[in-house]
Amino acid sequence: MKSRILITFLNTIVFASSMASAQPGGGMGAVMPGQSIADNSNPSLSCLIKIDIAPEILALNPEILQTLLNSPFIKEFNQKLDDSDFLDNVMGNVNICVDMLASAPQPSGAPLGMMMATPGGGRSMPAWENQIGGQLYKIRLTSRLIDDETLTANAAEIFKQIATRLDTTLRQEFDKYLGELSRQREIAITNQNKTQNEMDNLQRSEMVLQEEAGQSNLSREAILNQMKDLENERQQLQMNLASLQARREAINRETAEISKRMEDKMGNDPVIGNLKEILELNINKRALAKQMVENGTAPQTEISEPEEKIARTQIEIAERQEELKKQAGGSSEKWSNELSEMAIQTAEMEARLNFVNNQLAQMKEKNLLALAYQYEREVVMKMGLVRETYEQAGWMVHNLQRQMDSMQPPSVTILGGQPEPEEKKAEEK
Repeated sequence: MKSRILITFLNTIVFASSMASAQPGGGMGAVMPGQSIADNSNPSLSCLIKIDIAPEILALNPEILQTLLNSPFIKEFNQKLDDSDFLDNVMGNVNICVDMLASAPQPSGAPLGMMMATPGGGRSMPAWENQIGGQLYKIRLTSRLIDDETLTANAAEIFKQIATRLDTTLRQEFDKYLGELSRQREIAITNQNKTQNEMDNLQRSEMVLQEEAGQSNLSREAILNQMKDLENERQQLQMNLASLQARREAINRETAEISKRMEDKMGNDPVIGNLKEILELNINKRALAKQMVENGTAPQTEISEPEEKIARTQIEIAERQEELKKQAGGSSEKWSNELSEMAIQTAEMEARLNFVNNQLAQMKEKNLLALAYQYEREVVMKMGLVRETYEQAGWMVHNLQRQMDSMQPPSVTILGGQPEPEEKKAEEK
C-alpha cells in the first residue's frame, strides 16, 4: 500500500515539474532556479499549521510537503472548494515555502494558547503545550506575479484553502490506505477459511485411514513400535510355554518314580503286612459279632471293640505309609498341586499367545505400514504446512483489524499566523 501511495505521489511531482517547465515564466506554482521572489518579511504571509497523519500513510517532511502544496494536485486539479475563480488564479501563481518546527512547550504559568514569537521573526502565533501525534509546520507565501498588497489581502483565504485542500487530499490517501488494509484483511480471511477447509478435509482423511487400519495412532513410528512389542511378547510367551512344558515332563517323571518306589516299599514292608493282617482279623471279628447280635446270642457291645481296633489299625497303616513316602523321596501331593498350577498358567499363556498371533496377522493383513506411510504423506506432512498457513492468516486478520481500529484520519489544523482583521489594525493606528 505504501509503495502505491509513494508511486502516485512521485508521479504527481513529476507531472507538476513537467507542467512548470512547459509554461512561460515558470507557470502556475512553478519554482524556477534563481527566481527572484517577493520579500517574505511581511508576517501576514506566514502561517503555523499542524498536520497529523500516520507515517505509514505518508511520511511527510518539509521537502515533500512543499512539493505537494505547490503541485497542481493541491493548487489546481483537486476539487475546488470555493466559487472564486480569482482566488484560484491567485493560488495558482503563489509559491508556498515550508519550514518544519519542533513543538514548543507551554511556558510555565502561561495560559494555553498564549501568543509567542514566531521563529524567524514576524507575527506572533499561539504555542501549544503538546503536539501529540502531529507536526508543526510554518508555511510562507511568495510570488513574483502578484503584488504584495493583493497577496496579503487574500492570504487568510489562501491559508484556509491550503489547509482545506490538503486535509481533503490526505483524507483521500487515508481512505485509500484504509481500503487497502480492508482488502488485505478480506484476502487474509479468505485464506483463513480456505486453510480451515483444508484442515477439515485432512482430518476427515485421517479418520478414514484410522478406521481402515483400526488404529487411533497411525504414525509409522507407533505402528513399528507396536509390531515390535507384539513380536517380543510372542517370543517371550513361547519361551515361557516351552519352559513350563519341560518342567511338567520332569515332574511327571519324578512322580512316576516316587510312586514306583512307594509301591515297592509298601509291598515289601513287614510292618504294613502285620497291620493288614491285624486289620483283616478285626474285620472278621466284627462280622462274627454282627451275626451273633442278629441271632440274639450276643449283646450290641460286642461290635464296638472290633470296630475300635479296625479304626486304630487303619490309622497306623496310613501313618506307616506316609513314613514310607518320605523315605521314598517325598509326597506326590506336592507335585500334583504344582502340576495343577502349571496347567492354569499354560492355559493363560496359550490364550495370550493366540491373541498376539491374531494381532500380528491382522496388522500384516491390513498392511498397516503402508497405511502409516500413506497417513504421513497425505495428512501429517500437509497438516503442518496448512496449520502454519492458517495461523499466519489468523494473525494477519487480527493484526490488520487492530491496525484498522487504531487508525485515525489525518487532519490539518491552522494554529495561527493569519492577518489581523482590518478593524483591529485601524484601532491600533
